Amino acid sequence: MSLRNCTQLQVLDLSSNAFTGNIPSGLCSASSLQELLLAGNSLFGSIPSDLGNYTNLIVINLSLNNLSGSTPLEVWMLPKLSDLIMWGNNFSGEIPKGMCLNGGNLRRLILNNNPFSEVFPESLTNCTNLTWLSLCDNQLHGEIPANIQNLQKLSILQLSHNPLTGAIPQELGNCRNSTGKPGEIPGSEHLFVGEFHQRLCCSDTKAPGQSRILGSIFQFLVRIDPPEPGSMYFLSYLNLGQNNLTGTIPHMFRNLTGLGVVYLSHNHLDGEIPLSLASLPRLNDIDLSNNSLSGPIP
Repeated sequence: MSLRNCTQLQVLDLSSNAFTGNIPSGLCSASSLQELLLAGNSLFGSIPSDLGNYTNLIVINLSLNNLSGSTPLEVWMLPKLSDLIMWGNNFSGEIPKGMCLNGGNLRRLILNNNPFSEVFPESLTNCTNLTWLSLCDNQLHGEIPANIQNLQKLSILQLSHNPLTGAIPQELGNCRNSTGKPGEIPGSEHLFVGEFHQRLCCSDTKAPGQSRILGSIFQFLVRIDPPEPGSMYFLSYLNLGQNNLTGTIPHMFRNLTGLGVVYLSHNHLDGEIPLSLASLPRLNDIDLSNNSLSGPIP
């Protein structure tokens, strides 16, 4: 039997096995394919460009393999793509400048632990439906753009372990909403069992806070329930540690009332800790170590 004969296939889940070799071109003949889950294998080579022919794809998870090269433009531009999860590979190249020109459907982009090397891709700020953006442990440089405030539904922002420079943009304080209650990680249904270890959490493998980071993610991510038109996710998990950020901690953080976890360690931040940060009602875990902060501890 060949998968190419499965013309009605909607979900192909081969994750957490020991498959090797390339992702075959023409993997499946089903134009109805919605989810392609190949995470946790030993696949290598590049992503075949004809993957972009599966125009009904909603979820692609290729994480924890040995894949390399650039991601074909045809994949980035899939019209219904919601989840692109490719962390723990050797992908390189650039995120295209034409991403999400009309807002797009992309909700979760998880590219941790790849050697992407470019200026922070400002095109991502066009992806206004993003709830989870994780680009840590790459080689991104430049400044975090002020347009990040466009991501009003953002719940998780992980940019740690990059050589990013400049100040933390005040506009980050605009990624907020006024109501909400504790809930589940948005999109966690597409993360295969075992995927949540220290690399996804962007934590140094020798750092003592690994389990603390992991527990904080599950406990403090919040979402709007029920979802209504115009509702926004809280920004509840913020990790900008291990960069070269300068300046002060923005007072606009007072608007981020859903923040439960803040990691700003190992940067070059100075000034005082804002009282507004210390008074955030959901704040449970904060790491400001290895900076040049001064003044009283609030």
